[in-house]
Amino acid sequence: MLDLTAVSSIQADQTPSKCILKEALKEASFSNNLVKNHTQPTRVITYSGRYKERPYLPIIYCYEMKLPKGKKPKSSGPEVEKFTPMNINNVIYIIRYKKFRSGSNLLLIYFFI
Repeated sequence: MLDLTAVSSIQADQTPSKCILKEALKEASFSNNLVKNHTQPTRVITYSGRYKERPYLPIIYCYEMKLPKGKKPKSSGPEVEKFTPMNINNVIYIIRYKKFRSGSNLLLIYFFI
């Protein structure tokens, strides 16, 4: 299943900003300084669904990161196989055929708007 650069559930003792620091390091090998200096919170998205026959009401904290020239995400653990840049036509195809996680689809649609 395809996903975005760094995504995670927030633990009870974390803030959204602490979570993005941890996940960006763990999933993309981005240092805390890089994330702090180049990441901006953009929006909070909520939606509803069902998971194992129970209501599911996630809250997604969105961040945008403008990477310095030449900086690319690098897989740093078992959760991420690889990072692949995609053009918009590839992304639309993948959204249409539900190959991204549902929360990732919402974030990508928000990004396109």
